[in-house]
Amino acid sequence: MEAYFNERPILLFAVSVGFLFLVLQHFPMPSTPQSHNTRRLLSRFADLIKQDAPLLGAVIVGAALRLYQLPNQILFGDEWHAIHAAANSGYFSILSTFGAADRSIPITLYYKILMDTVGLSETAIRTPFFVGGVLTVTILPIMVRPITGRTVSNIFAWLLALSPTLIFYSRFARPYAITTFFSFLACLFFFRWWETNARKEAIWYVLLTIATGYALLVDLPFVLGPFLFYLVWSVIGKEKNRIQCLLKLAGLGLMTIVPLLILLAPPLYGDFSAISTKAGQSASGFSQLLSSFRILTGMDQRTVVLVIVILASFGIIRMLIGLPVFTLFLMSLSLLQLTAVLWVQPVGIDSPHILSRYLLPLLPFLLLAVSTGIHAISSIFPIRFRKWAGVTIPMAFCVAFFWGGPVPAVSYQPNNGMSLMLLVHALTGARYQRILKDIPGFYKYLSKIPPDSVTVVEAPFPWQGNHLLLYQEVHGQKVIMGVTRESAMSKGLHLKTVVVAEDLKSLKARKVDFLIFHRNLQNEVNIVLPAAASKSWDLRVLRTIFGNSVYEDHDIVVFDVSKSFVAQDFIEVENPKEHL
Repeated sequence: MEAYFNERPILLFAVSVGFLFLVLQHFPMPSTPQSHNTRRLLSRFADLIKQDAPLLGAVIVGAALRLYQLPNQILFGDEWHAIHAAANSGYFSILSTFGAADRSIPITLYYKILMDTVGLSETAIRTPFFVGGVLTVTILPIMVRPITGRTVSNIFAWLLALSPTLIFYSRFARPYAITTFFSFLACLFFFRWWETNARKEAIWYVLLTIATGYALLVDLPFVLGPFLFYLVWSVIGKEKNRIQCLLKLAGLGLMTIVPLLILLAPPLYGDFSAISTKAGQSASGFSQLLSSFRILTGMDQRTVVLVIVILASFGIIRMLIGLPVFTLFLMSLSLLQLTAVLWVQPVGIDSPHILSRYLLPLLPFLLLAVSTGIHAISSIFPIRFRKWAGVTIPMAFCVAFFWGGPVPAVSYQPNNGMSLMLLVHALTGARYQRILKDIPGFYKYLSKIPPDSVTVVEAPFPWQGNHLLLYQEVHGQKVIMGVTRESAMSKGLHLKTVVVAEDLKSLKARKVDFLIFHRNLQNEVNIVLPAAASKSWDLRVLRTIFGNSVYEDHDIVVFDVSKSFVAQDFIEVENPKEHL
């Protein structure tokens, strides 16, 4: 444990501060002699901190977990779809097509504008999703607080902050972190609008629903579901003035559908086949649903998943007793989203990790139910023990929730693929290193050098299926991905984690020590790589540029870019010479 946090001081600080705020709520703040005005101001500030200390702590920890090593994360897989589309398409094409690779229109447009102006960097790419993730931890608990109470909303904030799935999607350059936040928030505004008839709530619902649908079509059943719920609710006689309720629904529905159709009309008209050809392509069975649920929880250990199921079930029962309409509302939306996805059968839902993406709007409700279950258990204790139970039980579960997930295991430093490791863990479990057939001896040599002291370029860059970052857990050095000059980055794309491998000047400018060339990526793994990822380069070109290699085996060829090493240093990789 000590060694773990010695390597992660920032993470230790954030977690410590966060849990301190959680504890502060339950204990009085000390008073000191002050002037009347100063004492009054400090008292107000102390009361504010004390009241919202757990929420503030959750936001601090949630932001730290989402930001940790994020600036140096290498883009991989689906993150490149919108980047490629922005680089190779005009504005009209972006606005009028969905694309073959399920790109999000507003995200692609955002990338395109930056490429044509100030340039598109990793920071610019990741900022919207990071912000969406932090706002999820901040805003959703505040929104449910008047309904569920402060204690449940505080526990809810902590579960949102520590959720491995939400952490991953906040670090992943796809619209899911944003649309999960928008969709659940939109439905909360709809519920409040129905209860209060406030115009402001209706406007917020319309704006959030339009943004959600335009960014990710698959979430439309969830955000439009409130209309169906309250339509049925009104028809079966649960509302006194049925006609007025139906007119109320029709008015808001018109305000929502018309602008949404205006935005979606160009791609639906010009590229409807991109949607129609992907429907009815895959089916999911019960086993895929179970695996998708496990991925949503972010847990690999069955015991932890079982505890989550029990707490959520207990919480839903308590919510049905105390908040029947609100609970039925969220349950109906969740069921509608699940039913719609299974009925439409979009391509890929036979893979649990893809199915879980389409069910992300359900995750906040699941965590809210768990929060209610935790609070209910804390309330069982006698009054004299209830204060302590209100601290220790939520804290114990949060600790178990965090340590039982993948985040601690993949937060070693440096890790330029922490986001990727979270996904690989979700797909394969804790033993994700079994994807690799073998560990080349050169990586064992690098592991003998002090961590984070050498920079290596891994080439070729398999953006569709990047297993190369798995080696970093072994060698512990900084990693940059290498691309060919022919596939070099487009104009306006300024990435510090990708470099042209044949450009010696660029490599030296990045202070690269080694270029590691992989002979055949497919031969290194026990899984089937995409066709594009398994392609290799002409090794003769690299030998011409960099001269003789300093290490070779059946998988890799290593070139010393810095010219600080000699070939003899890597012959006995188990007993390397000390250089640094």
